[in-house]
Amino acid sequence: NEVGPTIYAVPDATSISGDGNIIAIGEDGYSKMSNIYLRQNVGRVKIYEIDTVQPTVQFVGSSPSIKTYKLNESVEVKVNFSETVYVTGSPLIKLETGSTDRNATYSSGSESDTLTFLYTVNDGDYSSDLDYSSTSALSLNGGSIKDEHGNNAILTLASPGATESLSKNTSYAIDALAPKVKGPSGETGSATSTISIEENTTAVHTFTANEIVTWSLDEGNNREKFTIDESTGDL
Repeated sequence: NEVGPTIYAVPDATSISGDGNIIAIGEDGYSKMSNIYLRQNVGRVKIYEIDTVQPTVQFVGSSPSIKTYKLNESVEVKVNFSETVYVTGSPLIKLETGSTDRNATYSSGSESDTLTFLYTVNDGDYSSDLDYSSTSALSLNGGSIKDEHGNNAILTLASPGATESLSKNTSYAIDALAPKVKGPSGETGSATSTISIEENTTAVHTFTANEIVTWSLDEGNNREKFTIDESTGDL
């Protein structure tokens, strides 16, 4: 990448800066003022910048920083790099979403330093503090993430829960687990539950659940003869 103005020096001379990032190469030929330099055998020099520095991940976060997501809602995950990057294909970042890990898929941000990934909450997903699955959770998935000079990005992330990780920069909860109810018989979460009651009984049963719920009665036989407290579950 040529940088800076053309200057004049001895032809065919080459000079490299101490850090190896700048190179000056002498060329034969003369400028419009060559009559001045002709007797000194001075030609042109072009200055080039050599970029071999790979982009790195600075942090993972999103906005808003605090939110609870339910079934079918979309979660944005933003990955910030040390410089502008260019994306091809559909890179992924794997999230820790309960019994089954889910992928957030690249959505936008190419030609900037921040890439946005999207994940949709699936049935059964749950996390009280969402984070990615590991330091290697970011993958190319057959695509690429590079800087403008073609240097591949280093995809290593901070350890989950560490500084600059998703869970450190946000407080995201996801909850697509159905509540488990305990009826008058059976175990918590049983599909059916039964109870026998005498005529003129007023207090039938108090339902409980493994999380806060609002109680209501659906249609059924003798529905009109029963009421349930929406807060306590008293039937």
